[in-house]
Amino acid sequence: GLPGPAGVIRTMTPLTCVLTAIALVECLLAFRLPWRAAAAGTDNHGELRRLLQSPALLPVVVGLAVFWSVGQMLLAVYPAFAKDALGITNTVIIQGLLATIAIGVMLGSWTDGLLSRQFIALKLLPVAAIGVIVVALWLPLNTRLPVAVLLFFSIGFFGGLLVVPLNAMLQFCSPADKLGITIANANLLQNIAMFLSLVLTVVASLLLIDVQYQLYLIALFALAGLGFMLKRMPQALAAWRFRGRLQVQGFNSLRGYGPVLFITDDNHADTQAAIRLCYPRQLASGMPATWQPETAAIASSEQYTGQQQQLPPGITIYRVDTEQQARGTKIRFIPAN
Repeated sequence: GLPGPAGVIRTMTPLTCVLTAIALVECLLAFRLPWRAAAAGTDNHGELRRLLQSPALLPVVVGLAVFWSVGQMLLAVYPAFAKDALGITNTVIIQGLLATIAIGVMLGSWTDGLLSRQFIALKLLPVAAIGVIVVALWLPLNTRLPVAVLLFFSIGFFGGLLVVPLNAMLQFCSPADKLGITIANANLLQNIAMFLSLVLTVVASLLLIDVQYQLYLIALFALAGLGFMLKRMPQALAAWRFRGRLQVQGFNSLRGYGPVLFITDDNHADTQAAIRLCYPRQLASGMPATWQPETAAIASSEQYTGQQQQLPPGITIYRVDTEQQARGTKIRFIPAN
């Protein structure tokens, strides 16, 4: 082992120098970013309120905050559990074990990229959320090092599947002129959540709560937060209704904010399922009685023709063409206004 505190300090000194150098490089690169003055009338408190009240963005921020908070708490709590339950006292092994989370996140993100080439694959969110919850519940039950390595890799992998579509959703649902402040506020909320999660681990330690029960509390936290996310994003579950291969054209022209209407000549359930798979916001069926800033809907051409004159201004309209091919369904979004 290390020869007391002095040995620990000597061992950590090179790492401290590397981290300091990286921070300095990051600072210098930040100064090279082009400077833009804030838009006239920008109200940060108002934008933060808008983010918290947005039915599309709030579950996204909650999902991101919960995952990174769970990771923070595991890094703080698991070393003590590994010492008690796995009999591991070597800090190198423990740190290597925890590092497998990062490897899992990288591979999960890469996998998500393969599956999200044409659109945001929200159907991965239920799989990722359930995976994180199950692994978090399994961790306090495990007493074997190889299984612990697999579990930490798995929670990172599912985390990668989770954070990539959520970050894409965050950008997709934000207007271009508000994208920067939306991401900044989302990062602020995530960092507050991570800080509070570490405070909770300190409080739990001061209360002498057994580390195994602390791990169960972390799993409960993941269950509550990710469960809330899935409840507020039913479109992630609805995306599983489509079966088969899908080829998408025109996704980059889609607007992820404001009222949006999709018009289709083929109002079959499979067509609606295909549109719901491609478009990551919650979609209503038919022409809504009232239009709100967050309203998005699918309507048939007949419904649109009958109520076209009653539509309020400011609605972005797309026509949807679908074509059945030998290798699956081809869907094309065409701006109509």
